[in-house]
Amino acid sequence: MHKQNPKPRSPINDPVLRYAGDSTHMLAIEQLAPIMVSIFALTFAVAMVINFLLSHFFGISPDALKTLSFAVPLIGLSIYFMISSVSRLDDFLLGMRGERAVAESLSELGLAGYRILHDIEINHPKGKSNIDHVLIGPEGVFVLETKTLRKHPRKSHQIEHDGDSVFVNEVKLPRSPIPQARAAADTIRKQLGTFASSCPIKPVVLFPGWFVKDGYQGETWVLNPNALVTRLKSPKSPRLTEQRRDEIYHLLSQIQRVQSLRE
Repeated sequence: MHKQNPKPRSPINDPVLRYAGDSTHMLAIEQLAPIMVSIFALTFAVAMVINFLLSHFFGISPDALKTLSFAVPLIGLSIYFMISSVSRLDDFLLGMRGERAVAESLSELGLAGYRILHDIEINHPKGKSNIDHVLIGPEGVFVLETKTLRKHPRKSHQIEHDGDSVFVNEVKLPRSPIPQARAAADTIRKQLGTFASSCPIKPVVLFPGWFVKDGYQGETWVLNPNALVTRLKSPKSPRLTEQRRDEIYHLLSQIQRVQSLRE
C-alpha cells in the first residue's frame, strides 16, 4: 500500500486582519453569479425566439408557439434580474470605494498615536454587526460608519443633521445612518467589557466627498473624513495611555481574527 504524499499547504497559518471594504467587496462578488445566470438564461431564450422565427418560414407549428410562449417571459425575467443584479453590484462597488477612500484618509492618524481597524464583524444574539472602521486614540475609541452617496451634478452637495436624521440638500434620508452608528458603538462597548468603563466611545458617521454642516453637534458626529482627521490630529483631552490603546487594539483585533476563522 502506497503512502499518499502530503498535500502542499498555505504558509499562512493565522487569519489576517480585514482590509477596508472587505465585506462589501464580498457582497459585490456575490452579485456576479446571478448576473451570469441571467446572461445564460437570456441567451437561451433569444435562441428559442430565433428558432421560432426560422420555423415561421416553413410554417408555424404548435411546438414553435409553445417555445415562443416560454421564451418571451424568460427574456423579460432575465433582463429584470440582470439589471437588478448589476445595479446592486454598482452600489456595493461604490460603497467599497468609499470605505477604502476613508481608510486612506485615516491612515494619517497612525502618526498621531491612533490604532486603526477596518471591517470588523461581530456575532451577537440578534445577528451579525459589521463595523466599517474603529479608531483607538488618546481621546478614546471612535466607531465609524461610512456612507458613500452619489452626487447630483446640478445640485449643491451639502449634508446636515439634527442629531437623529440626516438631510442631503435639505431632503431627509429615508434611513438615517445615525442609529446604525450608535448601535455599532454599543456593540463595541459590549465587546470591550471592563475597558469600556474608563474608555469614551464615540459613534461617527462619515460622508466621503461631501460638505457636512455643523457635524459635531449631538451625541453622534456626522462629518467629512478629512474634517475628522483634522480634528483628531490634535487631541483635546487625552484619556487613554499608549498601553491601554494597545490593549484595546489587541482585544478587538483578536475578535476580528476569531470571526475570520469561523467563515
